[in-house]
Amino acid sequence: MRNIKLFESVDHRFILLNESEPGEEDGVRSNQYLITHHNDGVLLDPGGFGVMPSTQSFL
Repeated sequence: MRNIKLFESVDHRFILLNESEPGEEDGVRSNQYLITHHNDGVLLDPGGFGVMPSTQSFL
């Protein structure tokens, strides 16, 4: 598993957590995000990958 830094500045970070390498997991893939501002943070879980294709048509 690896974390992908999507954005980073002095005060802020936006990180994709638990992105799997191909063939690494046999279970359910995950897509949680960590957003930090100074010493505060929030974890986001937007749902499973099966939901994303239907929501992309609205973008």
